[in-house]
Amino acid sequence: MIKIVAVFDGLKFSAATLDYAIHLCNKQSTHLVAVFLDDFTYHSYRVYPDLMKDPQPAEKQAELEKKDSDTRKASRERFEKACHEHGISYTIHIDKSIAYQELIHETIYADLVIICFQETFTRYDPGSHPSAFIRDLMVHTQCPLLLVPPVFHPVDRTCFLFNGQPSSVYALKQYNYLLGAVHALPVEVITVKDDDASNHLPDNHLLRELLKRHYKQVDYTMLKGMIAEVEIVDHLRSRTDHPLIVLGAYQRGMVSRWFRPSMADELIKELSIPIFVAHT
Repeated sequence: MIKIVAVFDGLKFSAATLDYAIHLCNKQSTHLVAVFLDDFTYHSYRVYPDLMKDPQPAEKQAELEKKDSDTRKASRERFEKACHEHGISYTIHIDKSIAYQELIHETIYADLVIICFQETFTRYDPGSHPSAFIRDLMVHTQCPLLLVPPVFHPVDRTCFLFNGQPSSVYALKQYNYLLGAVHALPVEVITVKDDDASNHLPDNHLLRELLKRHYKQVDYTMLKGMIAEVEIVDHLRSRTDHPLIVLGAYQRGMVSRWFRPSMADELIKELSIPIFVAHT
């Protein structure tokens, strides 16, 4: 049995996160932990003008706090109801301190974290995704992440992004270990090489030997181009199925990420598909 942590904003409950968590838990022996990050600094209302312009700000604040409390309670009840309906073993954690710090601490004791890649845990929409919250989480998480889109689609194919680096193989193995129950799905290995490079897959024999032990059907796709992110996004955008992407990510230093976003960033920005991210 593995421990999956599903992360929720009680004020803006993600139905997709719940649906993906239920979908995975129905396929294998899993204990599901719902982490509600009820950050004490985060409210649905604004101090100005929602409170400061009210003739009785203390009473108004109490009213708005009660509304937030009721919304968060309803979110927890929605999660519990779904778990009962599907017969899923579950626990609820209500973390009331700083959301980011609480979540990083939770990842230390989780096998896998599921979170919608649009989560911000603030009132504000950053206007682009991933948000700073998700970017920081991908850097500092202590376990693999499954970043899910805001709309649920059952996964019907697994795509491994392979560049010959240990990080990409590590992510592949972590996926094998954690989500073995979905291995009946067809698998595609996607590699990108420069136009003038050979068509030989890096460590071809070793990779095929590993994958053969886990999967019955594996297809290999070699894309040509100078910028891997562009080629992979174009390839995936042309598909009509619903893949899950597996990749190793955020291996570069912070300074280099200022100038060039990671593959995970580009996939989140351009596509609405679940992404399994693991890094050493």
